[in-house]
Amino acid sequence: MSDSIDRPLSGIRVTGLEQYIAGPYCTMALADAGAEIIKIERPGPGDPRRAMPPFAEKDGVKKAAGFMAYNRNKKSLGLNLRDPKGQDIFRKLAIASDVVVENLRPGSMSKLGLGHKDMRALKPELVWAIISGFGRMDGFRGPYSDRPAFDIVAEGMSGIMNVVGFADKPPSWTIYGMADIYSGLTTAFGITQALFMRERTGQGQLVDSAMYDNMLSLNEQMVALYSVAGQTRNAGSPKTCFPAAPSRPRTVTSPSTFPTTSCGNGFVRSWAAKTWSTTNAPIPAPRVPPMLISSPPSSKAGCRR
Repeated sequence: MSDSIDRPLSGIRVTGLEQYIAGPYCTMALADAGAEIIKIERPGPGDPRRAMPPFAEKDGVKKAAGFMAYNRNKKSLGLNLRDPKGQDIFRKLAIASDVVVENLRPGSMSKLGLGHKDMRALKPELVWAIISGFGRMDGFRGPYSDRPAFDIVAEGMSGIMNVVGFADKPPSWTIYGMADIYSGLTTAFGITQALFMRERTGQGQLVDSAMYDNMLSLNEQMVALYSVAGQTRNAGSPKTCFPAAPSRPRTVTSPSTFPTTSCGNGFVRSWAAKTWSTTNAPIPAPRVPPMLISSPPSSKAGCRR
């Protein structure tokens, strides 16, 4: 560990067994905080995102924009982990690291004798993080634990795709890579906690990050609504955790959409009955917030969304 500390994770070395988005986003966040990142890639093609368009080109050299977006501030090493020489190099690298982030097909490293149990037997203070679709920690594995998963699988199974979009259309994907990116962030957060705990105990930890769990945590209001009231919210309905009770009038809306602008929808959010009573009436023009005011229909110059 270096004596020079200018950022929170300066002097921390992270080896990334990573590809696509979730693992690379996690290690990129650690790199931005000062950690040294050594990214392990397949010899030859490397991370699959290196070959995915669009490409930026300069001086005759093309680079994939998506690869650059998730891999700044890193070093890269092509390593054949099926070759005994490559395995030996990885063991030495893991022992020289503070953290290993694994974002490969579930169980692939353990089959090679290079999994977290094998490496922590060599270095007990090593922090090892695994990002998978459904979790890999002993004692908490489910029936899908050994299955691979991409972003949209976790998003769909979490129920999020059922509460966004439109009632008369199929379930909607939110944004490209949301499950991957959010899982990368939660894993980076878990790693920093494990490093802090290591300062207290001298021991490393396993950080087990499941994309499905992470996405389900973003949908916790719907989980609470179904668990307690047995109700669901579908696409096109208000995204509130308050149950619909026919026996009493609803006094809370969160959020609702009203035709408040001439160029699109506006949003009014009122969380309590007291504030709703003051807004449940036409709002005079001078009181309308600036972001809800548009130009006359004949002009689109002042339209804001």
